[in-house]
Amino acid sequence: MIEASGRLDNVDRAFRRLAPSARVMLLGRSGTALSIAAVDHMITNAISVAGSRGHLGGVLPRVIGLYRAGLLPLPEVVTGVLESLEDLALALREPDAIAGEHCKLLVRIGS
Repeated sequence: MIEASGRLDNVDRAFRRLAPSARVMLLGRSGTALSIAAVDHMITNAISVAGSRGHLGGVLPRVIGLYRAGLLPLPEVVTGVLESLEDLALALREPDAIAGEHCKLLVRIGS
């Protein structure tokens, strides 16, 4: 699992779905604390959690390699598309709503 939004409650929401020996990589930073309710699931299934500075720590080339190999389906993380910069301006008025409803939100510019 790659959490890049900084909304660490996303980790807790998805945690029980992780398979044995899964790894959680935290990339986004928000200053909030990480809280995992399913600690028993974590211990029983040997799930690890780590943080990384993606672009500086050398992780980004590996992520791109996984995508190119078909092992990381990036289009599936896109949960919404805004059709204009005006839509983006409206959406940014409620950033918590964006973070709570979307994994990755794209904006179409000039289409």
